[in-house]
Amino acid sequence: MQSYIVIYRAGTSVQRLMVDNKIKSFPCWAHITGEYWYVKTGHTANQIYQILNPLVGPKGRVVVVALKRNAAWNNIYNGDYLFNNL
Repeated sequence: MQSYIVIYRAGTSVQRLMVDNKIKSFPCWAHITGEYWYVKTGHTANQIYQILNPLVGPKGRVVVVALKRNAAWNNIYNGDYLFNNL
């Protein structure tokens, strides 16, 4: 499985909820902040994009970035999913 950062901008709050729920359907996920998510899945970046893009609406945007190396953020605690899996 590959790790990705997913960033999106939804047109409405209903669309945002639909995108959030779809992201939570991936095998492993973590909510970083706002509309930034970490997902770990067998899907490719393009497949994730194709899954999420119809949900954000015509004014929405989706970016999917594969993680190839270690990453770090501040304020991630030892018990946090991202701390343990990146």
